[in-house]
Amino acid sequence: MNRGLGKTSGSAKFDKLLQLSTAGEGAAKVRPVGEWSITEQEVAAFIEVDQLLDENKVGVEFADCFDRMHQRMPSEDMALLAAGTMTAEALKAADLLAQRGINASVISASSVKPLDDGCIRRLLARRLPYVTMEEHVLAGGFGSAVAEHCAAHGLRLPDEMIALPDAFIPHGAREDLIRLHGLDSASIVARVSPLANRTA
Repeated sequence: MNRGLGKTSGSAKFDKLLQLSTAGEGAAKVRPVGEWSITEQEVAAFIEVDQLLDENKVGVEFADCFDRMHQRMPSEDMALLAAGTMTAEALKAADLLAQRGINASVISASSVKPLDDGCIRRLLARRLPYVTMEEHVLAGGFGSAVAEHCAAHGLRLPDEMIALPDAFIPHGAREDLIRLHGLDSASIVARVSPLANRTA
């Protein structure tokens, strides 16, 4: 599977990420980016995303630059475009939506820049509602990058952009904070379900 990692001065955290990168089939790439640290919680989130992608048999298309989006399965109702750790919540949301009879594709973006223009155009050609989601503020993030790219090329903008508010975020457990700000799978389902009957 195509994965990008950073350097942590040979720490145990880096060893964990290296194991994640080289586990299983597919291509792996380690990109040194200087002194970069990652928390144990972030390692766990990356591992969860990786396991969910493998369980859902995500097709992997390797490229020299990390500009590919990996799609779980085609859908006739909507598409969820997720960046980073939000891929895990998007996959859980897709399973909850399926229980409501709504089929949602999950597309995992491995980078914000460059964006996968081909994937976006193929998605829009299917005339499905689509949503971006990220564990980041909207300004300068994944959703705004997709919207700006689409606006610049005369393409349809996302129907919804789910992100953190541009405000002070209190300290707390990650699962509590994403639920507080509507980034958990249940909140995503409540927000995107009305889009199921909408066509472009």
